[in-house]
Amino acid sequence: MSKLKPYFDVLGIPPTENRAQIKKAYRKLAFQYHPDYNDSPEAEAEFVRIHEAYEIVTGIRTATSRSRQKASAAKTEEELFREKMEYARAQYERMNERDKARDEAYFKKYFEGWRWAVFKWIAVYAVIFNCFIIADFFIPSEEITIEPHEFVPDYWAGVIHIDNNRFAIEHYEFWEIGYPGVRGNRTFFFDDIKSISYVVGGTPNFKEGSPSYRMRENASFDQYNLHTSYCDLSIYSAFPYMNVVMCIPLALVFLKRKAFWLNIVRLLSVYVIFSYTVAVTLGNYRILHLLQILD
Repeated sequence: MSKLKPYFDVLGIPPTENRAQIKKAYRKLAFQYHPDYNDSPEAEAEFVRIHEAYEIVTGIRTATSRSRQKASAAKTEEELFREKMEYARAQYERMNERDKARDEAYFKKYFEGWRWAVFKWIAVYAVIFNCFIIADFFIPSEEITIEPHEFVPDYWAGVIHIDNNRFAIEHYEFWEIGYPGVRGNRTFFFDDIKSISYVVGGTPNFKEGSPSYRMRENASFDQYNLHTSYCDLSIYSAFPYMNVVMCIPLALVFLKRKAFWLNIVRLLSVYVIFSYTVAVTLGNYRILHLLQILD
């Protein structure tokens, strides 16, 4: 490897056996000094030098150099240089053609055929389902009274748990006065408890028959100061960020072109966004509630 260090220096990288790193360095420099893109006087010589270094460090030159040297032994120095130049140019173009053919096959595999058809259908589904989530966020919720025995308080964490959902309580007086009234705001399409509204200010008395006792009924909540808290890490607390993210796959369908950054977005859509969509769809039996309403 030490004997090859001067050639690695030409490529501008430390000695390595990583063929991908070598190829990347070569392509960057070859493009920079390619005679078709660089008209400086030293560009051709540098292009040949870079190509020869690439062939030597990858072991290609040893397999082809002798035969080419014998065939060109009687030629002048200028003719030899021209031969090297044409050879380097041809090899560079051949490499580009191979890479282009490989990329074409790769994009055809994932952006055409049944894989792409499935991707498009799931992308459309994600957007449609997302529209119902957005609608549930803005449609006035069904208000329900949540009795103290219907939630699990966690004083040290400052939260209460309702139906496996966690809601932050930001006012310590909630704990000091013995859990005042809590109103749940249930969504129309998915029957989720989107948020809770709890009483702040005042110290209601829960003795039966008193006015404060009757505040547990929905109609009496408006008589008190309320604070609204959305469920932690829910599809509603993440609004509108995750709603925008769920539209990315469909945007990719319309923006489809041969670009590697779009393939990264495709992978992100398949493994993250679609997984999130499935989890949201099946969570809390949302799809079943939605089908019942639409039926």
